[in-house]
Amino acid sequence: LARSPALGVYCCGTIVYASLNSTCIVRPPAVHTYRNVFSYIKGWVVYFSLCLPGVTQNFRWLFTVVQLSITSYICLIMSTCTLPFVLADGAHKWLKAYFAAASFRFGHYFVCYLSEACAVAAGHGEQKAADGKVTWGGIPVVRMYHLELPRSLVDAIVYWNMAMHVFLKNYVYKPSRHLGQFAAVLLTYFASAMLHGLNFQLAAVLLSIGIYAYIENVFRLKLSKLLDACVLARACGDACTHQHKANKLWVLMLNAVFSALAVFHLAYLGLMFDNTDGQEKGFSMEHTLRKWSNLDFVSHIVAFATYLLYAVLPSGSTKAKAS
Repeated sequence: LARSPALGVYCCGTIVYASLNSTCIVRPPAVHTYRNVFSYIKGWVVYFSLCLPGVTQNFRWLFTVVQLSITSYICLIMSTCTLPFVLADGAHKWLKAYFAAASFRFGHYFVCYLSEACAVAAGHGEQKAADGKVTWGGIPVVRMYHLELPRSLVDAIVYWNMAMHVFLKNYVYKPSRHLGQFAAVLLTYFASAMLHGLNFQLAAVLLSIGIYAYIENVFRLKLSKLLDACVLARACGDACTHQHKANKLWVLMLNAVFSALAVFHLAYLGLMFDNTDGQEKGFSMEHTLRKWSNLDFVSHIVAFATYLLYAVLPSGSTKAKAS
């Protein structure tokens, strides 16, 4: 953990969230519950402090710790006390799906930002400039805005758990590229499902989002060549050679459509992770398929239609695009 802190710090927040999630969300947890939470935090901070002696703790360090801590607990309140109670019982099923998925995402943000706060409190994330000035950038684990307003599903996957994304990319995806891009994607998400604890619910969601992201990536790659525009799944870099840049109105509108489509898919897939009984163990195949059938499997149908559209589109220009 000391050598790979970005992977390790995620664990401490998971322990804290599990202790909070076991309490009733209707009334505030008992005082001893808060004491247990802070005991967990203190234990991880002490552990990381032993790994990192001699760090510089200045005002910027304190500000970063407080900022990350406040952000994490705002996310907790949103997840357990706000989003689950926003809608009335008779609300539309897609609104219920969106808010159930949002509640799950904000619980994840709480874990991630709290783990970042603990790591910075212990000394990780220190950055020293050439003039000796010390700043604190933290250890990136999640980036909320890339998930709530995603450019694409690919962006959402990258920023959901940045450390785990890098790990899977380097140790599963890249070594299996010789099997083909699609096979490498499937192997990567199968490995992710195994690391999460294999059950049908997790495997179905992870493999679905992996296939969705692959379809979106190849479709937008072909579309960017056909239109010669910045509509790739990942934003173009400074060396972009597209004729139509991202600031053009119609390019902005097209990217906004893809963003809305990503939000739609995330709501559909995130519906699996609600706060109903049995969530901790994972649901059966029948339960998972029944929840998706309540939404008429629309997301899977849209993904399949996107692939068909990709297949019938002409290849467009073969000129290489830099991104």
